[in-house]
Amino acid sequence: MIALTVTASDSLVEKKQNEAIDKLIEEVSKTDGNYSSISLKNWQKDSFMTFLSSEDMIRKVLNAFETAHRKLKVLDYLIVYSNKPNGGQEYDFLLIHHEPKPETYYRKVERPAKE
Repeated sequence: MIALTVTASDSLVEKKQNEAIDKLIEEVSKTDGNYSSISLKNWQKDSFMTFLSSEDMIRKVLNAFETAHRKLKVLDYLIVYSNKPNGGQEYDFLLIHHEPKPETYYRKVERPAKE
């Protein structure tokens, strides 16, 4: 019974995290040509996920971006950060370089019937 409760609460936490990240991408994402930027300035306050490390948050944001924009192929990304006066880093924004995925067309080839 305890194992089921832990699994259920973990999946609920994961679901809330994903919803918060999707909301973050929709609200603070800006696209200009082949580049998109996502502000990470106050991501812990905005998403209420203070327990996630910055690296985990960036992985989740990149994954959610690729899921939300399936027609875009992510080529590269850049994390812009500043150093805190008392040590550590504060992430400012995430810059994603992407291009449209080529569309795939299928052609039906008809073969002549055998006699």
